[in-house]
Amino acid sequence: MTCQECELRLSLEQDVSEHLATCAACRALADEMRENAAAIASFADDPLPRVGHRVTAEIRAQSRSRQIQRWGWALAAAAMVLVLLYAWPRGGRPPGPARDPLIAYAPPKIESAEVSVGRPGDRPRTRRSAPHRKPADTLKVKMFTDDPDVVIYWLVEE
Repeated sequence: MTCQECELRLSLEQDVSEHLATCAACRALADEMRENAAAIASFADDPLPRVGHRVTAEIRAQSRSRQIQRWGWALAAAAMVLVLLYAWPRGGRPPGPARDPLIAYAPPKIESAEVSVGRPGDRPRTRRSAPHRKPADTLKVKMFTDDPDVVIYWLVEE
């Protein structure tokens, strides 16, 4: 085996061990490569990989929080659309009167009244008015139409 072949096969320890026992140059190269491998292995103990893990974990956490925020805004928008659809007028008014019905009241009944008529200095005279005729009872009929703004009242005297 030559030195060039040994350099190519240093990682195969069993085949190379006989050559290293006889060749000082290859033995020095193998020792140097072992030292380099040990130095590279010591870099693995550096905290840099931990920092890398922390950085990637932080990036993932931020992307999760952004995703949660996006979902939150999407849910808020959907809720707003539902509220607007519920509150939006549906092309007509609900059935029935929109306002309270008006109630007509009859004036108070006066049976008789005394009225004093005269000029200044005259003797006061009183005149009696004729008794007020009692009006017949009035029946009120309320009729609804197709238009909720139009209501018809019929007053029927009995």
